[in-house]
Amino acid sequence: MSRVRGSLLALAAAIWWGLPTMAWAAGGKPATKLVSVADTRAATGLAKWIGDVYNTNLWLYGLVVVAVMACMGLVLGLAFDRLLVLMGLELGKLDHHE
Repeated sequence: MSRVRGSLLALAAAIWWGLPTMAWAAGGKPATKLVSVADTRAATGLAKWIGDVYNTNLWLYGLVVVAVMACMGLVLGLAFDRLLVLMGLELGKLDHHE
């Protein structure tokens, strides 16, 4: 009985604390005129180009991000592989002698 009472008390407390959140979320009309742009007024060089690509063409920006992430992964992978070889850890093919 006390377990059920504790569960009901916890449920009542969750509803009590959640009511204001639900009231705020009910809001009015959805905001349809919001536009997300990067401020490129003070940017120069590569940062300005990336900001302009973001502001004008989100598909091209997505492709640029994917290409940069792939290149970063390649560079970091090769760099850490070289670092491990310098430390004496060879992670290449393993030879099994049975």
